[in-house]
Amino acid sequence: MKRLFTGLKYRGFIPVIASMFLTLAVPVLSPAQVACRGVHKELTSSSEKINFATLLSQRFNAESAKTIKTALDEVQSLSDFKVLLSRMNEGSTFMKDREWGTFLHRISLIPTLEKVLPTASRTEREQFISYLDRISQVQLPYERQGFSRGFGHWTYPLLITLEPARAITFAQNIKTFHDARVSVDRLYTGLDGLNVVNYSMVQALSKLPPNIRAEVLKALNQQLHEINLESEVLKMNNGMVVAPVIRRHRRNIEMFSHMVLYREVLQLKKNLATAKGSKEIAEAIDSYYANLGEVVSPVRGGYSFEKVAASAKILQQNFKSFLNDKTDYVEVYGSFANGKANFEISDVDMKISENLFKRITGKTYQQVEGPLFSLYFGDAVAKEAPHAPSDLLKFWEQYKKAEAEIGSQVFLRKPVRESEMLATLYPPSPFRDTPTDSRWYNPLTVRVYSDRVEVRVNDLISMQHQSVSF
Repeated sequence: MKRLFTGLKYRGFIPVIASMFLTLAVPVLSPAQVACRGVHKELTSSSEKINFATLLSQRFNAESAKTIKTALDEVQSLSDFKVLLSRMNEGSTFMKDREWGTFLHRISLIPTLEKVLPTASRTEREQFISYLDRISQVQLPYERQGFSRGFGHWTYPLLITLEPARAITFAQNIKTFHDARVSVDRLYTGLDGLNVVNYSMVQALSKLPPNIRAEVLKALNQQLHEINLESEVLKMNNGMVVAPVIRRHRRNIEMFSHMVLYREVLQLKKNLATAKGSKEIAEAIDSYYANLGEVVSPVRGGYSFEKVAASAKILQQNFKSFLNDKTDYVEVYGSFANGKANFEISDVDMKISENLFKRITGKTYQQVEGPLFSLYFGDAVAKEAPHAPSDLLKFWEQYKKAEAEIGSQVFLRKPVRESEMLATLYPPSPFRDTPTDSRWYNPLTVRVYSDRVEVRVNDLISMQHQSVSF
């Protein structure tokens, strides 16, 4: 037991975990596993040689990643799996390199669990579930970004695989997702990818029985429509952007919904890969929108990709004179591009490429001082124009024209004020390769160049995109 805690520097944590492990009953091996006793001993010995506290506290590299993958491959029983999980959980306390978070986000523990389940006895399964429940309730003394990280991100998908009905309970509380392990509103923000947004959870949810999956989607739909649309709108207060808590609740629902519907994203990627021409591209995306309707309708969505394509063409026509370099683009992202908008109150989220942004403002993303200070791009223009290149005001004129056309031709309403409907946050920020990025729960983006328009499908797990022009 002493070796298990090598490297731990939080003394208060040791007695809690030690007492927890010591009280666990030793599983009774089934006849099929008796023959694996030698393998089990060898694996346990191998796992003990891996100091996960040291491994995960160091910088991520391919050899270290291989060590964890090899350890998972060597698992031959639920008892082996428990040994490995305990050491990985212990070591995650000391993780500092965010690349470890990305790596652990992308691997799945589900195949390992499925490999050992057929030879596990009923008693072993019950003891393993009890073990997972216990470590789920342990909160690590590790503070970062304002909240304590617990073991839930490892155990939730394993428990859902073992007892699928748990997904319903999880989904029914996803709006606030508030318990002893993860602070409120932290599902989608998480910690460098190490939260319930991971490949293990995606795989667990993709394997739900049809009746359980239907109940999960029903619970998500109900919670989404309990959120008042107007109460979640961003507001400005004393020059600062205010994001209502309920807006984060909505994103929690969207993130979890996206994991449940992840197989639909994979199907969309396949359909787009074989689509020939704009019509088939639009049909593939419309089919994806229809699947989302299980969660977002009837208050949101209900429109076709034709609306998004029309908006992209309007942007291209109005900004074409500014898109004079092959790296220049404007990009539509968020709810509208993903078939989830409500035209009475939603907007078109637009991002300006960094090269174009620098040319019209004279600054890079990083050179704009302070946090986000303008919800409305028009306010930023008024502040920056006296010191910016003349192109900024020219761009602004085309911006207002494009917004008016989107309003009259697509949304069928006028903007409440300039740059309310066509929304560009200022300063913008580059997209990030972590699950905190909005692309991972709104996977479709539409990138507008001077000579083409691309639809991009961003993959939550691979963190890569597939694009097709229309």
